[in-house]
Amino acid sequence: MSALPMRIAYVINSVEGGGAASPVPAVLGILRDGGAEVAVFALTARDRRGETAMRAAGFDVQVRDGGETDHVAALWWLDATLRDWAPTHLWTSLTRATLLGQMVGLRRGWPVVSWQHAAFLKPANRVLLRAMQRLSRLWVGILPR
Repeated sequence: MSALPMRIAYVINSVEGGGAASPVPAVLGILRDGGAEVAVFALTARDRRGETAMRAAGFDVQVRDGGETDHVAALWWLDATLRDWAPTHLWTSLTRATLLGQMVGLRRGWPVVSWQHAAFLKPANRVLLRAMQRLSRLWVGILPR
């Protein structure tokens, strides 16, 4: 009996160019090369410059219409969109995407992997991530140089 392929929803804050979106095609390419189906779900657009590279690498990218502070609306969008896409796993990137992804993962019973850089965290974000850390099964960290 073979295992079902992983279906990974990569949840990111935005598709802004030059930010955390920059390494996304390479990271997701490794997951895809390993046999996973991967799609990107962005909580807000910002300048959308990172979206081009993701699409050029062959990834489906869904971007929510909305801002950076409408957290409840973002949570509802993420939950409904991911319910329809039906992932087996969530991979989150940075604070907002991680916190909302953890809540959706908890509600839906999907395991969450969270990626967070350690260069700087606002004190409030540090408290929130620490309080919610157990909701991610695995943490991937990037240490500052």
